[in-house]
Amino acid sequence: MSPSTRGIIYIVTGQKFVEEACCSAAGVNRSMPDISITMLSDVSGSFLSGWQ
Repeated sequence: MSPSTRGIIYIVTGQKFVEEACCSAAGVNRSMPDISITMLSDVSGSFLSGWQ
């Protein structure tokens, strides 16, 4: 399977779990930098704008 056909989707609710998902996604990004990551949440805010 090529990296373009794989990815991880996080679906989280609440600030605490968004922060946990961000930590998890950062770890995934370090170990698998070519995999796509999508996060869906009910939390809005600028704290996510700088996350990559």
